[in-house]
Amino acid sequence: LMEECARTGDRHLLATATEILDTWMHAFRENGLMYVYYEEIGKAHAIADTCNLGYAGAELLRCYRAAKALGVERPLWREKALGIADFMLAHESPAYGFGKAWEVESGNLIDERGTVGAFIIPALLEAYAETGKGAYLAAARRAYAFYLDRDLDHFVCTAGALDSDCVDKETSFAMLVAGLMLYETTRETHYLDAAKKAAYYFCSFLYHYDVRY
Repeated sequence: LMEECARTGDRHLLATATEILDTWMHAFRENGLMYVYYEEIGKAHAIADTCNLGYAGAELLRCYRAAKALGVERPLWREKALGIADFMLAHESPAYGFGKAWEVESGNLIDERGTVGAFIIPALLEAYAETGKGAYLAAARRAYAFYLDRDLDHFVCTAGALDSDCVDKETSFAMLVAGLMLYETTRETHYLDAAKKAAYYFCSFLYHYDVRY
């Protein structure tokens, strides 16, 4: 909506986008986590998955900058996005990365399995781009190396489903995007090679037809 506002000048689109994201601010907790399903806000033992947390952290910072370019200041969006990054920075594990699922209110880890924690990496890189804080970039590097070595290098990336530990294409997207972002940030070509590997993995889930239907 904000991109379309920038393209067309339609401020109604900006107002709608701003109202949506302002409303989502109610989903955040003091520990940095957020309810990822709006209807679960306030419910006991609600779970936040690292796929949605990663998207929220990255996109809120992008939206913060997009709105600012359109003349709208929303420092709370920036604050909440960095809160997600800071929570993950504080809870990073050499054994499981960023895990799969966290209890929103308590901040306790519920499920440590899977590649889905790689979705946190773009959020960390957006946090680094926003603040210049080296700890975000260092954590992104460590996490990418972890998920690459444990999962992608073995052609096994597991998805974000909370009721199973399934091999899927979903998380290869996180590895693809994060690899490209790390390459653009550092210009180190091994990240580009890893992103290509993620793209090959993704393409292995596609059906390629040469007939008409």
